[in-house]
Amino acid sequence: MAVRTPGLQQRSQYHRNWGNYTDGGQTTPANGDLPNQPSNALANPEFSKLEAGDLAYVTTTDPGVYYCVSPGTVGGGDATWTLLAAGGAVVQTIRDAHQIVVGQSSAPYSNVLNQDADVLDPGDGTGIETALANASALIAGGYAGVDVRVRPCAITLNPANLAAVPLSVDTNVRLIGAGHGISLITGGDGTGATSQDLFQLNAFSRLEDFTLTSPAPAAAPGVGNGMIDCLSSGAKVSKCRFLMQRSITVPRNGTTRCVYTVAPDEFEVDDCFFDVDDLIPDAQVGTGVEIEAASDRIDYDPVIKNCKMRDGNRFVYFRDHEGGVVQNCQHDGAIDPNGSIRWDFVSAPTGATPLRGPRISGFRLDVADSDQNPHVGIQIFTSQADAEVNGIEISDCKLLWNGVAQPGNSRTGIFIATSGPGGAATAEIAEAGIANVNIGGPTAIAPSNAVILAAQGEDDVIQSVSITNLQTTNNSERGVYMNPSGANASVEFCSVANSKIRNAGTAAVELVAGCLDCIILGNNFNNSFAGIVDAGTGTEAAHNI
Repeated sequence: MAVRTPGLQQRSQYHRNWGNYTDGGQTTPANGDLPNQPSNALANPEFSKLEAGDLAYVTTTDPGVYYCVSPGTVGGGDATWTLLAAGGAVVQTIRDAHQIVVGQSSAPYSNVLNQDADVLDPGDGTGIETALANASALIAGGYAGVDVRVRPCAITLNPANLAAVPLSVDTNVRLIGAGHGISLITGGDGTGATSQDLFQLNAFSRLEDFTLTSPAPAAAPGVGNGMIDCLSSGAKVSKCRFLMQRSITVPRNGTTRCVYTVAPDEFEVDDCFFDVDDLIPDAQVGTGVEIEAASDRIDYDPVIKNCKMRDGNRFVYFRDHEGGVVQNCQHDGAIDPNGSIRWDFVSAPTGATPLRGPRISGFRLDVADSDQNPHVGIQIFTSQADAEVNGIEISDCKLLWNGVAQPGNSRTGIFIATSGPGGAATAEIAEAGIANVNIGGPTAIAPSNAVILAAQGEDDVIQSVSITNLQTTNNSERGVYMNPSGANASVEFCSVANSKIRNAGTAAVELVAGCLDCIILGNNFNNSFAGIVDAGTGTEAAHNI
């Protein structure tokens, strides 16, 4: 026999696998016949070969793989053996207090050979609930962080068997699946006026690698917020697939968002896929991620990146807080998007302005359905007194309409607007950049206006908006529309440069009265009805073709 560890200790020269036995002694300890158990006491020299860490296998009674914890004493029949993995069944063992493993005990996941779990779930979510409670206890006991790992499963949360829904993921706990398409969690259908929300994330908790389904409501559900609710700063959702199903007759009650948070600071959604059916009745808006805030001031912007959405109305909605980042995302088959990406500030600011605006880059929108409702691709809007928003960035985006247009349907690619209450209480947007953006679609389907700058409230101001390398196609009205429609409102010091606006029905660029000192420079207005329609003051236009 080969010597595996020469020179360490004499006993290390012996084998570590003792072969097969008939009784593990779990049911009747006196019958255990593993080495140096009561029915197989070992004398020397055989006892000298047994050491902690050795393995053996039991074939008949209490079968499975066993691990020697202690060899006991010579001839004492008092060795301690622990069952690691039962033959054909998952066993509950604690291995690492920093990690709790959940396995499903019901078919087809129960017969996983050589796998173990700390908690078993019968398929109703009670095992996951127990594991999360155990993790909370460890955090309360001083652990810095705990992982709850869920093996391949198909679990449907049953509110009747759970203490509460949604299930709570405590501070500094990561709930990790085996991968989307592998670990499948389905929420309730609202029966008994229960919420359809699945999980609730707390401060710096994580949710990763699941497929999450919210079924069509079977009856009027209880109040919900989103499939995933994030209650505190620092929560993160990643590598998950969301499926939100519709009912023809029963409306959802709040669970119309895949991910929802009221704590945007350090919030992140990464590498997720949102599949949202057109919610019926049409008054409901199916949303990928919605971010609201109790306080508009945040230190670290919420980030949505590398995500895709299919169908649904709204991809990302930022509401009543500064900042927000969307990077490398895509919304395909959008249905009636009233701001696929939407940033609204409609509450009174809590401190001195200015507020940081959002940053949107690498976004692609493909609109599939065009009915009587107005459509907006990207919307930036404030209606609050003395709310100044600046630092808006929209770059490297493509917004395309491919559906069937209906009469009276208004479509706008990018809508930047204010609507302050008037008087001394003005709303202002300043220092915005739109660069390298393509907006269009087939004739009669493309947006009516590619970009609108609209100061709609009394004395509102939109200023220093720079539009460069914009490409628009087949706009039935305008490529760029600067429209200070409020009393004494103005659009000032804005520019359109190095852009190509093709087939605009009314004008490539239109400036109405109230536009001041704007620059239209070096653009190509191919086949547009009119190049520039200018009722502004101090406009400088040069080198346009």
